[in-house]
Amino acid sequence: MLQLAQDRPNFGNGGEVDNMIESAKAERQKRLLLGPPLDLSHTVALKPEDFDTNFNRMISRDKSCRELFRDVIGCEDIIQRFESYQLIVEGMRKHGADPRSQIPFTFVFKDPPGTGKTTTARKVGQIFYDMGFLSKPSVVECSVTDMVGEYTGQTRPKVINLLEMALGKVLFIDEAYRLGKGDLQKDATNELVDCITKTRYAGKMIIILAGYEEDMNQLIQVNRGLASRFPTEIIFRYMSPEHCLSLLKQRLGEFDILIKGLDNKIPSEMGSLMIYQLFADLAATPAWGNGRDVETLAKSLIGYGFMASVRNGPKDGVLSISFKELHAFMKSMLEERKKRGSKRRGFSRFQEFSQMKPSQSIKAPPPPTLDCSPAMEAEPVESKYKLDHGFHEV
Repeated sequence: MLQLAQDRPNFGNGGEVDNMIESAKAERQKRLLLGPPLDLSHTVALKPEDFDTNFNRMISRDKSCRELFRDVIGCEDIIQRFESYQLIVEGMRKHGADPRSQIPFTFVFKDPPGTGKTTTARKVGQIFYDMGFLSKPSVVECSVTDMVGEYTGQTRPKVINLLEMALGKVLFIDEAYRLGKGDLQKDATNELVDCITKTRYAGKMIIILAGYEEDMNQLIQVNRGLASRFPTEIIFRYMSPEHCLSLLKQRLGEFDILIKGLDNKIPSEMGSLMIYQLFADLAATPAWGNGRDVETLAKSLIGYGFMASVRNGPKDGVLSISFKELHAFMKSMLEERKKRGSKRRGFSRFQEFSQMKPSQSIKAPPPPTLDCSPAMEAEPVESKYKLDHGFHEV
């Protein structure tokens, strides 16, 4: 605990020891008050949990990566990466070796908005805290504006101040590609590159640069030092239609709202394919926000579901959204997004979906005739994928 405390700014030496003991005594008092009656003839010793309730986190993996990422859809490769770090640390410590030099402390998060980069940064903080590398699982979020001064000479102190704030924590720099644009921004980049190798900061904090893949690649080219200081990249992919629907069901399920119609009123396979198609078309619209926009859709449906329950009362005591209502909401969202432009940024990466293989080939019957409300009778959207065999070609 003292070693981790030294990583924080304003470490107080003897004062830190005094504070630690006083805090442990206070925690012991709480523990005794909640426990069985005391035998006052014996001295009650301080226990490890009085100093740190999670004192054994460095020797156990109770909080596994999978548990931390249970609410995140489609991140298996990220989970596997951080699980491997946990195993390396556990193995090296069992053999008396210091794992700090074998684990990366700097990362580059690449690609689209709404795919969970900020959420993942918070989970990374918890993972590295549990492994005993950070004094707190906190994240210091900032933008390039927070690092750049208005005039020459003001940038260096701002960069140093951010690094000091993030000691023992995670420093998350969003839209980091802006560090390569302008002389003052380049000064901030140079200062960052210089500082992270110093003893004061190296291995004592996590630094994450986040942004679009193309822009981040250009940033690395502007300052070659970044390539060696940030060798570990994590690529966030566009969410597939299946993942979008899974996330939507998950968010609705948090309020016990079911989607009816995907599994009874029409064949479930065909219903799912129709929703997948709408998510695919939404993803091709300008500024599609992946999980962020799925969350927006979920909020609309949740609000509608509770409003309808007040007006009509829940059927059979269950809150639900019908397939027809979900379809109408998504069509309305699609038409709104289509008005903003023809293609979204990075549309070529949407071809990733063409590599997807459904769990089984589905020969879909002709779409059923639905009793649609006027809100659903928008002009048909040009299909991006063939429905007869899942998703095969753009």
